[in-house]
Amino acid sequence: MIHLAGRSPLKSTHTLIQAMALIPDIPLTIYRPTGLHNIPANVSHTRATLTPDAVIQVQNEALIHVLPSQYEGFGHAINEAACVGANIVTTNHAPMNTFGAKYLCPVMSYKRQTLASLAIITPQHLAQAIRQAWGEVYAPDPEARKEWMARDEPST
Repeated sequence: MIHLAGRSPLKSTHTLIQAMALIPDIPLTIYRPTGLHNIPANVSHTRATLTPDAVIQVQNEALIHVLPSQYEGFGHAINEAACVGANIVTTNHAPMNTFGAKYLCPVMSYKRQTLASLAIITPQHLAQAIRQAWGEVYAPDPEARKEWMARDEPST
């Protein structure tokens, strides 16, 4: 199970770390080039900037991608997760919930930031969505890949 955080504060990485402290029996690897604080023992932090080939390898190896963003313009990381057939845990807010993810974290409130509406989630609800995915996932999600292929079809 992975979380590709990048540098954006809108990826909810800190909320995810709090959620992982609530589910110490489930492991997660976070890829983020900058430091993180108060990481529980079940979270591995890879502090490096991944090459494009390394990102592809990491994405293909993980059965579950945790991407609980507060806001996405398009949702590239979520779309990439669907492309490799990953099981996706994300926020139940557009566009994150439009890529066919089975595991959606409910939004508790919204915060305005310029033209964006940021989705606010709780560590408790995120932990529930992760625990559900962890208990059900044993293979890639063929439906995620199938939906991605349908979106990727050229229009005629």
